[in-house]
Amino acid sequence: MTTQLSASILGIEHLGDERVLVGLMARKISLFGHSFKISIYRDITAGKNTIELFRMSKFALDNATEMVLWINRSGLIVYSNQVTEHVLGYPKAELLNLNIKDVDATYSVTLDSNTTFTSTKRNESLLKESSFKKKSGDFFPVELSSVVNNNNAYTCIFARDISKRKALDKTLSDLECFHRAVFETTSNPTVIVDGNTNILRVNRAFELLTGFNKQAVEGIKSWTEFVSKNDIDRLLGFHYLRKEHPELCPDKHLFDIVDANGNLKNIYMTINKITGIEEFFCVASWLDITELRKTESELRLSYTQLEERVALRTTELNKTKLELEEHINKRIVSTRALIHDLKTNLTPMITASELFENCAKTEPLISLSRNITSGVKGLEKRINDLLDLARSEIGIFVIKPTWTNPTQFVKEIFNYLEPEVKRHSINFVLECPDSVPVAWVDEEQLSRVVINLISNAIKYTKRSGTITLRLFHNDQELIFEVQDTGCGISATYIKDIFKLYHRYNTSGESGEGLGLGLYLSKVIVELHGGQIEVRSALNIGSTFIIKIPLTEGMC
Repeated sequence: MTTQLSASILGIEHLGDERVLVGLMARKISLFGHSFKISIYRDITAGKNTIELFRMSKFALDNATEMVLWINRSGLIVYSNQVTEHVLGYPKAELLNLNIKDVDATYSVTLDSNTTFTSTKRNESLLKESSFKKKSGDFFPVELSSVVNNNNAYTCIFARDISKRKALDKTLSDLECFHRAVFETTSNPTVIVDGNTNILRVNRAFELLTGFNKQAVEGIKSWTEFVSKNDIDRLLGFHYLRKEHPELCPDKHLFDIVDANGNLKNIYMTINKITGIEEFFCVASWLDITELRKTESELRLSYTQLEERVALRTTELNKTKLELEEHINKRIVSTRALIHDLKTNLTPMITASELFENCAKTEPLISLSRNITSGVKGLEKRINDLLDLARSEIGIFVIKPTWTNPTQFVKEIFNYLEPEVKRHSINFVLECPDSVPVAWVDEEQLSRVVINLISNAIKYTKRSGTITLRLFHNDQELIFEVQDTGCGISATYIKDIFKLYHRYNTSGESGEGLGLGLYLSKVIVELHGGQIEVRSALNIGSTFIIKIPLTEGMC
């Protein structure tokens, strides 16, 4: 027997309405001088389906979103998908030369081969957590599951990167620890209760406030057991209203509790429903205001006592005020009567002195007449000062301002006092611009102030010294200055220079006069809405400055 031809082809045969994938083998043989053709058909449909299924499975593994590895019994990696290569940072060729122990840091613990194979044979799912090592040497947490083929030759490992989940778990754990720590360490007693008024949790501050430890309270007591009888019905009503209609229920309450020793304590509570869960739970923060209430009560009592004292003191002051006003009125009446008598007697003396001065033609009668006239006029000035003082004390001292030309006003004063200044051998200087805005002033009273300042300068300036009368202005004020080169005023006394009855001389002791001139000068300047001040230095001199506001619209 000889074979002349052997061939193998694939073909499709029809069996009824079904199409069957078959393998065809055809041969030619010679036997006993005859040629025969033999065709052998074999059904390969199942094998072809298996190949197609394998291709589909490989495609699914290659494109899976999780890491997939196949290892053999020795732990060598024989397959890896694209995700595995990307996450671990290995190219495929390099990864397929590694052992699973090079990748899985805890392989002997998490995926021991005996454990894996045994579990898989029993069709059980093995789910473990481990750490994978990247090519860079960095580790990251993974969740592993595995499947072993039927002959236990290969194990398929599915790995999921759980770094983000671990980070989230840690964050949640840290957050829980933080809130637990806040709950436990807050200084305010804090309580968590359920819809049935049961206390589920309390903190340390609650234990200190009530005298009950948490083991005797949590899950055992109702918050109603702590509330005083007078408040329990009201708070229970709010509790059930909060349960059904939380938007209608106030979140702040005042009530009393009874502690373990039977003591009553005042509580200010803030309570809110815990949102985000189906069950009804509330968290309440208590504030012990017992001492605050006690202090408030004491303050209220003190306030009442203070009001009574103030009322009593006010009555005494009013009585004293009336007595003082009566005394002042009597003094004013007597002062005015005295001034009237003095002026009555002074009038003929002034007339006589002026007549005597006019009649005196030779010395020493001329000097004597001048001294008498000067003394009489000085006495008249002091009487006028006393009268003005009395008027200022009762508030009837007023000024009568008119529109005044300051330049002319100052020149008249200068011309009036120039002979007196020169008689003392003192230089007298006038610094005054030709044009100054007109001013709304009482010319008589203001001239009185300036003359008083120059008169004082004459007293304290030595011969050959200088007194300067100066006038100038800015946008807001009219300014008068009287400057001398006299003995000056010490800083100790300058602060009191404008006080009533204050007198000063070069030795620092009480000077002559009544101490009314500068006080009345200050009163007059302030009635004009202005101010008076002084700059001085010992042995250099003094400058008195008068500032009078320029009324808006002046030109």
